[in-house]
Amino acid sequence: MAEQPPTISGNLRLLVLLERICGSETPVTAADVMAEMDLPKPTAHRLLSTLEGEGFIRRHPDGRGYISGLRMQRLAAGMVASMRHRAAVSMVLRNLSEEIGETCNIAQRDGDAVVYIDRVETKWPLQIALPIGTRVPLHCSAAGKVWLASLDDDQLRPLLSCSELERRAPNTITDPARLLDELRLTRERGWGEDNEEAIEGMVALAVPIADAQGRLFATLSFHAPKLRMTLGRGRGHLPLLQRRASEIAHLFLHGTGP
Repeated sequence: MAEQPPTISGNLRLLVLLERICGSETPVTAADVMAEMDLPKPTAHRLLSTLEGEGFIRRHPDGRGYISGLRMQRLAAGMVASMRHRAAVSMVLRNLSEEIGETCNIAQRDGDAVVYIDRVETKWPLQIALPIGTRVPLHCSAAGKVWLASLDDDQLRPLLSCSELERRAPNTITDPARLLDELRLTRERGWGEDNEEAIEGMVALAVPIADAQGRLFATLSFHAPKLRMTLGRGRGHLPLLQRRASEIAHLFLHGTGP
């Protein structure tokens, strides 16, 4: 006789479902929920709809399953922020800003944009105003390209073809085919670049902040006026940016540095 899954009380179903989605390396479908939690179809869809409506989960870009949403990511970040590790993360970000000499950011994805969740401003008088909470489209930001590049080509093609690739600056890539090539390059080299694509006169570089399984949960980036730093010079800071991203990942996930 097949082993029956344990019965879960109604009050715990949403939490168990949220735990299952956040812990999965692949998008979780309604069929997965029905099978693993032994739920009828209407109940599974109701629970998923509730979590999606509240922002704890969101549909994967290919539309075939669910992944963690911005509210869940903010909750995870808030747990770290409420602990002693927040000071350590902020110190890493502050030190990075001083080492590079430019504004540094931590960002997470929210639908078709990235949102800055932490930030340290440069001490230079000339600054680019992108405060915490600012949303920047995925297709024209260094951090956004890192998020898009985490998807494979089969997921990207339909996403790019139905997206409005708004021109935000002189170098914004608005052609889906060209953007796909750019994202393939981003995936291959492991970092994202913004060469006056989001804001005229601004360049930026971003690297992933990932967990032990390589799953992206945030990005670390810096941006600067082109008058002060060229993109080529900025690439010289990539090894430092990648080391600091690794330190931040360990602080978020384990409370200690690597």
